[in-house]
Amino acid sequence: MNHAKQNSAFEKKSMDVIVSLVGIFVLVLFSVLFVQKVVYIDETNATKKQALILAYQLWQIQLNIDQSKKNNDSKMEKSVPIAGSPKRGLASVEAETLSTSPNYSPFKNIGEIGEDEWSMPFHYLLRNENNHTKILVWSSGINKLNDSSNTLPQFGSDDIGEVLIIH
Repeated sequence: MNHAKQNSAFEKKSMDVIVSLVGIFVLVLFSVLFVQKVVYIDETNATKKQALILAYQLWQIQLNIDQSKKNNDSKMEKSVPIAGSPKRGLASVEAETLSTSPNYSPFKNIGEIGEDEWSMPFHYLLRNENNHTKILVWSSGINKLNDSSNTLPQFGSDDIGEVLIIH
């Protein structure tokens, strides 16, 4: 009978230890998964905010280029050649490549800009459609692969981005 009491006491203590260990394991596993998810959500939110800021910056750059082109057009119309000679530019540069040319723009409609939360550049695309401009800025996400190139304006896989539409 003593032996049976010892076995039941041992089994109760063993069960208590096992249940405690399982509880600790579940708690640690839950906290690791939860913390990773919160960190990823924070990175995602920060990336979306950064993409929107970059979209507005791209819009401002485009506005400045458009304004500069308008100013150059009006200057070229008002300029009068001296003594009948054509207006001269730099000797080694064609007039069409000068930044004062209305056709010149150092700004491309597709490219990369800035850096996301995963140390990769953001991608951007400018589209002019139906009298409005769409500026798409997106990050390749945590897998660092651009999964959106064929699906825009929807972002593919884990890509994170923003679309700015200007009327």
